[in-house]
Amino acid sequence: MRVSVSGVFFFLVLFLVSYNGTLLFVTPLLLLLPVSLSVYRRWVDYILALWYHLGPALLELLYGVRVRVCGDLQQIQGPCLIILNHRTRFDWLFFWSYIIRMGTPPKHKIVLKDALKKIPGIGWGMQACLFIFISRNWSRDKKTLSDNLAYYSSRGYPLQLLFFPEGTNLSKHTQLKSHKFAAENGLQKYDFVLHPRTMGFVHCLREFRKGVTPPNIVNVTVGYVGSIPENESDIVAGRWPREIHFCADTVPHSQIPSGEEELADWLNQCWQNKEEALKQFYREKRFQRPYLDETGSTRIKLALISVLVFWAIFLVLSLYVIASYPWMMLGLSVFYFTVAVLGPGLDWVILQLHQMTYQAKLFSKT
Repeated sequence: MRVSVSGVFFFLVLFLVSYNGTLLFVTPLLLLLPVSLSVYRRWVDYILALWYHLGPALLELLYGVRVRVCGDLQQIQGPCLIILNHRTRFDWLFFWSYIIRMGTPPKHKIVLKDALKKIPGIGWGMQACLFIFISRNWSRDKKTLSDNLAYYSSRGYPLQLLFFPEGTNLSKHTQLKSHKFAAENGLQKYDFVLHPRTMGFVHCLREFRKGVTPPNIVNVTVGYVGSIPENESDIVAGRWPREIHFCADTVPHSQIPSGEEELADWLNQCWQNKEEALKQFYREKRFQRPYLDETGSTRIKLALISVLVFWAIFLVLSLYVIASYPWMMLGLSVFYFTVAVLGPGLDWVILQLHQMTYQAKLFSKT
């Protein structure tokens, strides 16, 4: 396997920041959980916003990856369900470049595979931030989606949730399975997307709609120019896209179908449109939509530089703390491994505390 300095450095920085950041930033905040979930959520979201800027800072400043946004150029406002085609395992990471331009980073969460929650550092941090982890067991995932969305809805949280309706990323193996599904059901075979799984999408939106403010849908299509890193070995080898293009459309909740069958048909039509848009994109290396004026890129660049400096200083200080207090850091690592890997997870603990306090409030009102 080819190894590049840039690829190893990228993974190493992300790992050290997420690992040390979880131990040194998140741990003190866990003490707030029995006192105030709202205060805990506010401070964890602030740390999350800083973390969201790290990946784009490395990609755009150090590796020269250009990010372009087109389509509906209004910034994301209020609760929304963001649907994105899943071209590579790292779409969710690359998507941070979009969300820091067009969304509200602290309110952005992701639906991810359950295995990712156990990755030291980054997985533990995502548990603390209450990302939603699914296992591809529908009876279990249905409850997971319901419990997490009930948490956000009951707290009036303007959640911006990234959801991959395809369920997995595009690869030769998954494309063959998608083609087989299309042949069995008399559907069009896709080359640039997979056929979406409508059941999870319909359930997620139905639960999301139980909140005070119905969510809009932000329909985003991502395309890559240059190399497309499909797995970890590509990143280690330093295979980066030269450009990442995001094309978005915001669909107001009033224009989204309400019936389950109508929703499934609507999603399938979205993916058929994505297939056509991506066919054109990979031919012409751009979407045929108005692009965001890049005169504002200076502001983004300054923000990314500031965050890069912040995390660089943090890394130096955190390594000093590790060298000075190795037993403390080892003890914290054992704690997180016990709770987040061997145990039910920090996300489960947070949801249980929420349900206890929420039911206590309901009981006090009766």
